[in-house]
Amino acid sequence: IGELNQLLANLPALNVSHGEKPLSHERLRKVFLHARELLTFAIEQHPNQFKQRTRHLRNLAPPTPIGKASTDRRPYYTFDEVLKFASADFGNDLILRRAQAAACLQFISGMRSGALASLPLHALNLDELLVDQNPKHGVRTKNAKSAMTTLVNLPELLQPIRSWCQLLNEHVSPRAMFFNVFNDLVVPISFTDQAPGRNRTDHVNNGYKLLCKALDMPYRSSHAFRHGHIVFCFRRCKTPAEFLALSQNVMHADLRMTEHYGAQDLQGIQNAYATFTAGVGNLERPGHEGNGEVDVDNAVQTLTEITKSPSLSNQQREMLKIFTFELLRLLMR
Repeated sequence: IGELNQLLANLPALNVSHGEKPLSHERLRKVFLHARELLTFAIEQHPNQFKQRTRHLRNLAPPTPIGKASTDRRPYYTFDEVLKFASADFGNDLILRRAQAAACLQFISGMRSGALASLPLHALNLDELLVDQNPKHGVRTKNAKSAMTTLVNLPELLQPIRSWCQLLNEHVSPRAMFFNVFNDLVVPISFTDQAPGRNRTDHVNNGYKLLCKALDMPYRSSHAFRHGHIVFCFRRCKTPAEFLALSQNVMHADLRMTEHYGAQDLQGIQNAYATFTAGVGNLERPGHEGNGEVDVDNAVQTLTEITKSPSLSNQQREMLKIFTFELLRLLMR
């Protein structure tokens, strides 16, 4: 306990991982919660040895994030930026073509880099715009979740993906990786059917760095493509059902996480506020919001389907709230 308290007293030392990169707040929170569970178990098993248990448990409270409510968002790739990646011609440079196809696929799918790095060819169906993110196929998903997800139908970004898959199919079997494990011991490098290593996501990021350098574009991270996908779709959601579809497709366990990604940055907020005064002096009277049609029947039907479930999950409860407020808003109009 004494050593643990000394460690907790020095948060800067705790907040350093391999390579001296700061740990995320979520990782720190999990470290504290696991330590708290272990100490609680020890207190239950040996109460006489832990007389100061209240103080120790209080010290194991997860740290409060600094600036968590800030509107400054981590940078992500926009559709126009990914379009520049997709429109480039890299000829026979396999490393850049692999990174180009991966960037386009990650943007239109929103999949995590770990799943992308371990995705076999047979799990990608470009004709049906489907991705089978199943750990049984070796796909490394978060918490070993399994889901059939879909792709955004953006022809400009699909073209380099189709071209890359066609090239792969000429040299490897369907069990080979989409982000192929090259044999770089020969010249020129060649395709293989090898499975990805444990640090395969590092190769994905390194490929993106080379891709950005070749096109003189800023490198952010592999997650910036997933983030860009969520923002791209979030801003086009018009109904709660579409928002739920987005959350499920990116395999979020909670709707609040999707909402967090979709939160506006400062520039987005400024743009929105600029539109608030665009029609000042010519505003419509209350109750006359225009000619937009509202599909109330669809909202009622979806709400009814959710409430028929014998046991509601947390995600369904969140959707129930959203649909209820949306329905009330529409009826008030």
